[in-house]
Amino acid sequence: MDGFYSLHQRLADRSKFEEAYSVLQVADGLVAADLAVRFDIPVRVGSSLKVPDILVADSETGASFYCEVSTLYSAQGHVDQSRLLGAVHTVLIQSAIPAAFAGQILRPIEDEEITGLINRIQWELIEIENDTSFHVVDIDGALQLALAPAALEDRVARMGAGTWIATQFVERGHVGD
Repeated sequence: MDGFYSLHQRLADRSKFEEAYSVLQVADGLVAADLAVRFDIPVRVGSSLKVPDILVADSETGASFYCEVSTLYSAQGHVDQSRLLGAVHTVLIQSAIPAAFAGQILRPIEDEEITGLINRIQWELIEIENDTSFHVVDIDGALQLALAPAALEDRVARMGAGTWIATQFVERGHVGD
């Protein structure tokens, strides 16, 4: 892929990582939409030589354009939310209660809140074991979760269609939303 080496170099540079990671995320979304991308292709604008982040091309229409990308969100925030997703996923997967689940994170969640969220999820799992019903839980405006006994997996999957992903969590507010 043209220019990927220069993007790789920026990703390896701590001071340039956040912006380069945002470029990679935007490019990933563009490629998912069947658009071709090239990175850091020099272009002359008047008497100046510019190096935009991405050259986007649509092979179907022949249209192309250059794209400059700003930092989407901090890399540390991404790491923090990934840690949260891991904790939530672990409690759901390691539960002795077989359950289907879908969910979405609605806002950044502070480390101090994670234990409370995990405890609430564990409590909801016990409730499902006791009453075998479908639960939709909004936890402190931070996390929405659909939980049900494994027998109701289809219903959870329907709930997961659209903005939620069944049996997985998604972060909102990033590329693709």
